[in-house]
Amino acid sequence: MKGEERQDSMPHGKSPQRFYQHRAAVVVDIAVDPATLFEHLDDQAKLASHMMQSSAMMAGSSMKFTFDHDRGRMLGSRIGMHGKVLGLSLELSEIVTERDPPRRKAWETEGVPRLGSCG
Repeated sequence: MKGEERQDSMPHGKSPQRFYQHRAAVVVDIAVDPATLFEHLDDQAKLASHMMQSSAMMAGSSMKFTFDHDRGRMLGSRIGMHGKVLGLSLELSEIVTERDPPRRKAWETEGVPRLGSCG
């Protein structure tokens, strides 16, 4: 697997008016049919399953997910995440902004997320 990492100042996609201070991307070659890979990665519950499990990074806590009826698989679909760590509430809302199976899917954070980080 060959990877390439880069950081840019602007997001990729149809929303150039939104400025992100940091962005990271990794490009890899994977020996699988694009439709099969897209189907697997298009399932937000599978993609983020590690966040739904208790972890040391979350001080033993986990995140819970809420999905609209499209479950993050349609343009405009919404995904919510919430949880608590060390008594602090965490919350994040995302919206699917691009979806072109099996080539591309993009989503961005809606509103102001309530997140924390240390380190």
